[in-house]
Amino acid sequence: WDASKAWEDFADMENECLQELFKDGQQRVLSVGWRTIFAEQNRGLIASTENLVRFYLEISLAEQLRRASKLSPWELENRPALQWDIKSFFTNMQWDRAPIYKDFAGGNIIPVDKRSNPDIIKSIITRLH
Repeated sequence: WDASKAWEDFADMENECLQELFKDGQQRVLSVGWRTIFAEQNRGLIASTENLVRFYLEISLAEQLRRASKLSPWELENRPALQWDIKSFFTNMQWDRAPIYKDFAGGNIIPVDKRSNPDIIKSIITRLH
């Protein structure tokens, strides 16, 4: 089994799905994970799509650690990345990924620490109007 080939195949399928979603010009809410943004073909497609507003939901290291501390053993077991040192994992994520997400969001940053989902959604809607 070739893990790198599997991720490449997944990225190709993901890009095909994004192309399909964007081709009709309809408004949508789309939430993507880090691999979507890190795949160059997806970044290019998203960045070139007209009238697309991007947001980065910013979370602090302290809040990530607080949330992770509440995960059950089963939840931790099913998130392989969290099976290592959790603090190191989230610290590295903050260091490596946050600047890329912020830049890609074009300044549309929504802080999410200790905020409810309805409050976060309200912030996004407010910024869209």
